[in-house]
Amino acid sequence: MKGYHVERRFGWDTHGLPIEHEIDKKLGISGRAAVMELGLEKYNEECRNIVMRFSTEWRTTIDRLGRWVDFDNDYKASFPNNPSTANGSFIKDYGPLVHGIRMVGLQTDL
Repeated sequence: MKGYHVERRFGWDTHGLPIEHEIDKKLGISGRAAVMELGLEKYNEECRNIVMRFSTEWRTTIDRLGRWVDFDNDYKASFPNNPSTANGSFIKDYGPLVHGIRMVGLQTDL
C-alpha cells in the first residue's frame, strides 16, 4: 500500500538439530567422530536431501491454508547460493558466537 515490496518466498531449514537427528538415525551414527568419519560433505548432502522429501506435501498444505508464497523461488538454508551462508564466514573470521561466557550451541549426541 505504500509502495514497498516484500518477497513471500518459502524457505527450508536444511540444518539444525531436528535434521541432524534424522540423519543420525538414518545412517545409524552418533557424535562428531562418526560424522567426521563419514565426511562433512556427505553428511551435509544427506541433510539437504532429507529436507526436500516432503516438499510436495508442504506446497499442498500451504496452498490449502490460503497462504500465498513463492515455492518456485524458495530459499534453502545452508545451500551455497543462499545469502544466509554468510554466517559461516562470520564464524571463520571471528570465532564461535558466545553469550556471556558460555558457548551457544547444541549437540545431537547427548
